[in-house]
Amino acid sequence: MAAADPRAELLEEATCSICKELFTDPVTLDCGHSFCLTCVTRFKASEDLEKWCPECRERLDLEKELKPSKRLSNMVEMVTKLDIAPRGPATEGLCEEHGERLQLFCETDCGLLCVVCRKSRAHREHRVTPMKEAEQEYKVRELTLVSAWKSVRGAGGEAAALL
Repeated sequence: MAAADPRAELLEEATCSICKELFTDPVTLDCGHSFCLTCVTRFKASEDLEKWCPECRERLDLEKELKPSKRLSNMVEMVTKLDIAPRGPATEGLCEEHGERLQLFCETDCGLLCVVCRKSRAHREHRVTPMKEAEQEYKVRELTLVSAWKSVRGAGGEAAALL
């Protein structure tokens, strides 16, 4: 049996399981799993989901369980310096596990999927939409939030402080 490539293992450890990118401002939950701060924030903001870890499904109180991870930040910095992260059109838009094109959005995990991942046990019960449809929906949500923020901001300092 061939030994695992330590560079690939390091890259995997420095990658968020939600966005499939190197961690950005990594945070660790009480269950021990780590994610990008923006990924967890987006996950937390989703109104139609129960609050559980996207990895182990343990119920969480996301309001008080986000702990910044300096070690993971340092690891991502090392991975960047070693220049082992895949880049470019050869791997862009492809599932790392199956090599298939990413064309679906898992609303439950807030991540992109290929058709093989969609049929897996991990995503079988999740709400999944075509990537283009999800992209349009999120653009509409973002414009609505920006518009609401501008109207509140224009209403005075007290209302803006609530955001």
